[in-house]
Amino acid sequence: MARAKPAAKKAAPARARIDWPPRGPVDITGTFITRCREEQRPGVPAVDVRDLRAPGLLLRVSPRTISWGWKAERLKRTVRLDLGPVERLTVAQARQVAGEAMDLLRSGNGWPTLLWLNRRLAELGLMRIEEVFPKNVYHHPTPAPPPRPRGWTYDQAVAAYLAAHEPEWRKAAHEDARKNLRHPVLKRFAGMPVAAVTPDDLATVLAAKNRSHHRQAEALFVRLRHFYGWLATPGPRRDSGVAKGYLDDLQRPKRPKAREGEAPRQQVRWPTMERVGLLVALARTDLLDPRLAAAVLLLVATVQRRHAIVSARLDEFSDAGDGWGVWRLPPVRRKTGETGRAQAHHAVPLPPPVWAAVRGQFGEGPWLFPGMRPRRAGAPVGYLSESALTHLLAALPVDASPHDLRRALRSHGRRALGLAPSVLDMIIDHAEGVASGNVSERHYVDDDRMDLKRPAMRAWWDLVEEHAGKAKFDLDEVRAGFLAARARQKGREPTVQT
Repeated sequence: MARAKPAAKKAAPARARIDWPPRGPVDITGTFITRCREEQRPGVPAVDVRDLRAPGLLLRVSPRTISWGWKAERLKRTVRLDLGPVERLTVAQARQVAGEAMDLLRSGNGWPTLLWLNRRLAELGLMRIEEVFPKNVYHHPTPAPPPRPRGWTYDQAVAAYLAAHEPEWRKAAHEDARKNLRHPVLKRFAGMPVAAVTPDDLATVLAAKNRSHHRQAEALFVRLRHFYGWLATPGPRRDSGVAKGYLDDLQRPKRPKAREGEAPRQQVRWPTMERVGLLVALARTDLLDPRLAAAVLLLVATVQRRHAIVSARLDEFSDAGDGWGVWRLPPVRRKTGETGRAQAHHAVPLPPPVWAAVRGQFGEGPWLFPGMRPRRAGAPVGYLSESALTHLLAALPVDASPHDLRRALRSHGRRALGLAPSVLDMIIDHAEGVASGNVSERHYVDDDRMDLKRPAMRAWWDLVEEHAGKAKFDLDEVRAGFLAARARQKGREPTVQT
């Protein structure tokens, strides 16, 4: 019987030949390195193969060796590193070293050098420490300190921030930003690089401040967020080193929970008409300086903000006939004038008694209420200080601030007079009552709308005069309390009159 022939062995499939040299980046693997060895032939020039995953990583294939390399450009300068033969580093290790070299180069904190490479290889256990440093100099490896951020210090960054926003901010807003960013609790960061002040540092400061003054902590939080947001914008971030979203995880200070029986930390006052009438009645006595008395009448009638009252200019007032006047406020001194939905002007009618008091203050100079003295030695005398109105009302027995009078008009005008909210908003100057953002109203209307405002102002002032006529007070007693309160405001002990 014939013996069966053994089955013939199947031939191994031929390896697919790779394109040589590669036309672009390649996903370098161990198999690819083995294939590269087949391309090592005498007379074939060396080829640099770029890795597809690690930026800058190269595989240099020459007739005799295959080695790792790294190449990048920074500021029109080419940086190269020889990472050693492929037998020293695996593909994963080579990619790790190449990625760290690229991160260091992009950070601007240094350049990858041979010494830096040797240190990294020593940390990976691929070199002995004696090969990195000379003998008898470094006996024990010490970790390198983290790179110190370069760029603006905190103080320099604050100065640049304030200078950049000074042309566009009102003076009060600019001063508020200066006080918050240079608050005593932030002085510890003065000489530090602004990029080295971490969100954890700021969170610690805000938490400590929140335990004693919540409103101040909130103000610091809002200002710091805006400050670091500006530092991360194109232009400033080149000098600050602050990345976008630096304070995204910084939490707003939480309001402390009120305890049982504890008075609220902030009281919102709603002045009664009796208090408003008393204020007008006191302004018509000899208790107040005529300038301050006129300012009080203008404040009660128009309920404009403090800055608009004290910085009023003579050329903003004009006669409207029938004993009435009109005050046209430009956007530069109005809070809502800074918003895009505000009209270019805001006109407020002045009742005859108020218009007469305002005209009585007309004099030389541009200001209706000139200041009592210069703000600093050698400076010109400007307009009345905003705090003068606040301190004045605080010394009078009316229990109201200048801003509380805006609440009085809005609440009593609606409840007692039945005036429409839109008309009240026109007088209060909430963007001239255009809260809906009507485009044609904002851009194509040049009308003071006195047909709506004057009846509302007449009704409001009649109500004020009614309660001013009913006001009862002992002027001597009020004067004694007023003078004592003014003395305390100036840090003096009130004198006792016998």
